[in-house]
Amino acid sequence: MILNGKTWFTSGSWKADETENIKEADRRRDETLARFRMIADAGLLSNDETEKSAAKKIKMVLDKYRNANLKPYAENSALVI
Repeated sequence: MILNGKTWFTSGSWKADETENIKEADRRRDETLARFRMIADAGLLSNDETEKSAAKKIKMVLDKYRNANLKPYAENSALVI
């Protein structure tokens, strides 16, 4: 049943909708971190020493989150938040 634009399930909750919203937010976060890693990797190959130095610093920060998306949800969230 749909009421006020929300889908109500037989239990009368929006839990399934909230779960999908969380999964979507996690996916977007993981993709954003992946893009940052790719940009930093490209910077490491730069001929510009300033860009290369910045990429090294960014990589050091991002390495803390390496494979966070493969960890259980609670651990993943704790790492990235």
